[in-house]
Amino acid sequence: DVALACQSINHGLNAIDALMEDLRRFERQRAAETVGIPHTLRVGTVGMPFASPSMEELFLEMFDAVSIPVRWRDVESEEGQICWDELDRWIDWAQSRQRRILLGPLLRIDRHWLPDWVYLLQNRSLDVLLRSIDEFIGRVVERYRGRVDLWQVAAGLNVPGDLGLVSDDRLRVAAAAIESVRSRAEGTPVVMRFDQPWSETLIRSELELPAFYFADALVRAELGLRGIGIDLHWGYWPGGSLHRDALAVHMMLQRWSRLELPLLVGLTVPHSLPDNPQDQQVLSPKSGQPISDDTQAKHVGMLASVAAASPAVHGVAYNAFCDADSPRFACAGLVTTHGSPRLACQQWRKATGANIG
Repeated sequence: DVALACQSINHGLNAIDALMEDLRRFERQRAAETVGIPHTLRVGTVGMPFASPSMEELFLEMFDAVSIPVRWRDVESEEGQICWDELDRWIDWAQSRQRRILLGPLLRIDRHWLPDWVYLLQNRSLDVLLRSIDEFIGRVVERYRGRVDLWQVAAGLNVPGDLGLVSDDRLRVAAAAIESVRSRAEGTPVVMRFDQPWSETLIRSELELPAFYFADALVRAELGLRGIGIDLHWGYWPGGSLHRDALAVHMMLQRWSRLELPLLVGLTVPHSLPDNPQDQQVLSPKSGQPISDDTQAKHVGMLASVAAASPAVHGVAYNAFCDADSPRFACAGLVTTHGSPRLACQQWRKATGANIG
């Protein structure tokens, strides 16, 4: 009987959800007793200026740390011509609001991040590209050294990107980027962030190195990494992570915890379909329900709860406070363009223990 089978499956899924909720409560209580704090670090990503004072106030209520991306194409759109205005403004703002500063990613190898002139280096040797990367990262580190609490040196180097680099070359880029930061800002923690932790990129190429093994290679090289970032671009394709249940997310975090480094989990969850899915399309939930504010809230609540309950996770980040903050993954903001909170804000607060007042 098909109906009976479907009913049994639904009961099984509900039981898994209930079990995971009990596990999250247990892990949260244990973390509070062991570490002495009731939650992990809550990190919000900024980009566009706040539309209103109330939007700024909402951000400060929800996050106790600020992630400030360093988009190479915005800082150095023309080779040798540097513009620091936007970064200076955000660094000054975060310090004035007494928020911890996570600067970066300093590097991504996609066209949303790289200036156009970098692509001309594709026809030259990898060493030429590495020198340009070192020069850019060096300028950033030397300018903001002493004002940053954590360097997010790079993100998404475990996936092919837009430069046509194979896994071995991207490992060289990752190692060089880490060294560029550590040689200039010794003592400040350095984190490398990874996309697609379930290695969906292997669907397109079996020659790719799985995400976990890419990270493991960098850890084993003893380059000085102090943490691992895991970005869950939930439901985006290509380039994101396919939908999974809470148990699968928990098991993935358990596996990554074997690297024995603190984890920072970043979330990007859509609230609607993009008007122009040129770079990616948002996957609809498998149940066939349309993507909406309700589904965004549900996914944000589940993902943030599982991450915050994991002993290995020291920080949970949301990668787009408003839609314009994430040009690569559309329609992911927690607030509207005018600063009004979406339903997901309440789920974020509930899951992470953020100020609900």
